[in-house]
Amino acid sequence: MKRKHTIALCGLALSLGAFGPQSLAFAGNAALAHSPANLKKTDAVFELDYAQKKRILREERQQQDRRQAAYRVYFYRKHGYYPTGAQFREWYYRSYGVHPT
Repeated sequence: MKRKHTIALCGLALSLGAFGPQSLAFAGNAALAHSPANLKKTDAVFELDYAQKKRILREERQQQDRRQAAYRVYFYRKHGYYPTGAQFREWYYRSYGVHPT
């Protein structure tokens, strides 16, 4: 009997941990969810996260542009003219498996 009570208490403690004060912000408690401190922290995290994502996307785009320019120069040196749009798309798809953006 003592073991059942211990297991029940452990289960109760775990369930209260999932529904404790920290989850009140998700339950619509305006005092916790909309406090100025929480909003400032959330905004700061969002701004950092957004800036980091934008930086990563910008770097990927620059890298893609460098690869495409390098291929155009290579093609020009080899053939004496720049690749047509179809030739370029074909090379890009063969090389990277996706169509260029």
